[in-house]
Amino acid sequence: MNRKFSLLDPSLQKGNIGDDLIVGAIQKLLGINDVEMGIHISTKLTDRAIDIVNSTDGLIICGTNLYEKRFETGWGANIGLEEFSKIKVPIAIIGVGLSIWKESRRRFLGIVPVKPWNALDETGIALIKCLHKKSFIASVRDEFSFDTLINLGVDNVHLTGCPSLFMNEQFYNINRPAPDDYVCFSYKNMFHSSLSQQAQARFAEFVAEFHARFSCQTKVLICCHSNDDLNAVPNRIPTSDVVLFSPLSDRLNYQPLLNLYSHAKLVVGVRLHATIPSTSFNVPSITLVHDSRSESFCTMMGLPWVTIIDNDGYENETFELVSEFLSGDRELAIHSIVNKKKELYGAFDQYVLKPFNAMYS
Repeated sequence: MNRKFSLLDPSLQKGNIGDDLIVGAIQKLLGINDVEMGIHISTKLTDRAIDIVNSTDGLIICGTNLYEKRFETGWGANIGLEEFSKIKVPIAIIGVGLSIWKESRRRFLGIVPVKPWNALDETGIALIKCLHKKSFIASVRDEFSFDTLINLGVDNVHLTGCPSLFMNEQFYNINRPAPDDYVCFSYKNMFHSSLSQQAQARFAEFVAEFHARFSCQTKVLICCHSNDDLNAVPNRIPTSDVVLFSPLSDRLNYQPLLNLYSHAKLVVGVRLHATIPSTSFNVPSITLVHDSRSESFCTMMGLPWVTIIDNDGYENETFELVSEFLSGDRELAIHSIVNKKKELYGAFDQYVLKPFNAMYS
């Protein structure tokens, strides 16, 4: 498609290849080759920027955690109702989501939780309602995001799944690539200044123990989606077993990430955009859940997950599940997962692809 689009995306310049994967999936599925301007959610949308947006064929809004408490200031101060009222080109919201760390996360993380979604100020809610009303496409990635927007009174929203779930062109196939002899652990830097030292030490010890325990049975690769993740990997893990997926300048080149996850025997860990690609290729996964987005996706797809919030036994629970998969005592429910992917793609086709093609055919 020889058209130019603007992109509003909270992942821009974050250096996280998992977030970039969403944008690449959207470009691939919609056949978009040219993005005129990328706009970060916290960047002031000036009149000059609005002019550039209006010179393109449309504005695409995406993002793994677009509607999130920490973006409330950015939405209100930088891109508000006044700015959106000046945008004259069609707007498409594709596969967005929100993420809430519930109050019960406090014991694991050792921090004061954010206020719940229903305590968001009226300005933020009004902006979201206006944005969805103005958009000719409005889709979200998971049931939690969908239900929350419906409860807020948003009537233009459809559940379509994350676009990156369809990066595998044969996502509907019950077969999977022949697995190689390795397990991937998708790592996430949990070591921020707001975390308690006890929580930091506990998670680091768990990851190191995971690597040591299962390296006796198979190759274990610690997969980092950003330099921030890489810098927090426990020193006890050999660098030869650590993989960094560097952020890519070409957002359509995802073969290194897709190849590694699609040929793994098992994918374990925190990163949702390790779980989603593995699910696309029917690779078993065990997700360590600490917020609403991972829990909602795994529940929606029927995938096993272990909460690391208020769970004194998450280490042993994870070890037991991994042992069951590696021994063959537990298998992925492929048929039900493939059926769910077909259902979601049907919605994606109806509420995203067909309206988009009709608008730009």
